[in-house]
Amino acid sequence: MSKDVNTPVQEASFSGERYKPMIQMVKIRFPDDKSRVQGFYELIQRIRVICLPDDEFIIPEAGLTILDESGIPCTILEQGGFDHALKALRDSAATPV
Repeated sequence: MSKDVNTPVQEASFSGERYKPMIQMVKIRFPDDKSRVQGFYELIQRIRVICLPDDEFIIPEAGLTILDESGIPCTILEQGGFDHALKALRDSAATPV
């Protein structure tokens, strides 16, 4: 089988409608100190955890399964893609003037 060398190669596109982030991130908060410590410990062993001020955390959506299987309660504050998580991280780093 031969390929025509004059056929244009289709390039990968990471912009517009064709690219959709596969990883959904969620911002969570634990109801008390005990669940926060247990939940954080369970999560950091298996997934990446972004820590924000006010005891809020951003985790991949799969982390909710880890918490559920461990019986650790949490409240989902927001849900979005990885870009949304980066924006929240940048916003939390800004110091009030």
